[in-house]
Amino acid sequence: VDISIPELARLLEEELVEAQPSELLRLIGDACKWKKLNSEWPSKGLISRTTARRAKTLIKQVEEERASEDTSPASKCFHSISFGSSSYAEHVAFSPDGTSVVTGSVDGFVELWNPSSGKLRTDLEYQKNEALLMHRDAVLCLTFSTDSKYLASGCKAGSIKVWDVQTGKCVKKIKGAHKNGVLSIKFVKEQIVSGGYDQLVKVFGMQSGIMLKELRGHSSYVNSVAVLTAPKQVVLASGSGDATVRIWNMKTSDCLKVIKLKAQSPGDSLSVTKVIPTPNGEILVCNRSSALSLLDPKKNFEAIKEFKSPQQEEFISATIDIRGGNAKF
Repeated sequence: VDISIPELARLLEEELVEAQPSELLRLIGDACKWKKLNSEWPSKGLISRTTARRAKTLIKQVEEERASEDTSPASKCFHSISFGSSSYAEHVAFSPDGTSVVTGSVDGFVELWNPSSGKLRTDLEYQKNEALLMHRDAVLCLTFSTDSKYLASGCKAGSIKVWDVQTGKCVKKIKGAHKNGVLSIKFVKEQIVSGGYDQLVKVFGMQSGIMLKELRGHSSYVNSVAVLTAPKQVVLASGSGDATVRIWNMKTSDCLKVIKLKAQSPGDSLSVTKVIPTPNGEILVCNRSSALSLLDPKKNFEAIKEFKSPQQEEFISATIDIRGGNAKF
């Protein structure tokens, strides 16, 4: 349906009271910038000078707001999710499409929550009917497919389950994927990559559930796995309790490099708890020290930057916020 700009402006103006100002400014600013970059501004005469001035003001406000966001620490808890007295969450993850927060708990339940309300997603029929997703043992890791259609979970007993998010159906179960527990799991197209207490990194076919590859080399449990696409190959990074990050060629299974980061203080254990790919193709490493390290594949995975704790406290985990196109740790 075609609509004139004045009519669109009028409709937006009517909605102003319903939208959060900060979010509205962000959306309008992004739309203006995108149109300008793609040379899709309307022809001369369709936007009034007043509207143009307002657009410039909005863009300036958006940029100022983002600048303040970059330096302001998180200080507000929007929602909290409570568990029973004998239960607690072992792992939490956001879906890529932003519609869900999933929790895996010590009693084996996998539950999807609405991040806007903090309540259980009862729009999913199986949760509405209390037919929750579950393992028989504690759920230690969770991950979504890039399209948010599938959810994979790994448990303390060593099994992996793949779920259809909309129907709640378990579409694949891999028994005995790892001995003593699955600690990390990721989707890679039609494959699943996992790391566990058995010191191994494994690759499974999502449809068949068959183990395709087994990567050996770590001398302690594998806490984290991450995948990034290099110019000529798909690279897998694994972080372990042996204080190393190993870089693997996904196609050949060759270990390309073993990285051991330096201690920041004598008490650092250096056990690698997280390896996280950034939007720029780098790898952020958290290794139970007072500094996070950023590795650059273009420089043979050298540490190009460190993010140190002002109080010299030990980092045990990390995540990335990419709002506005900038990665923040």
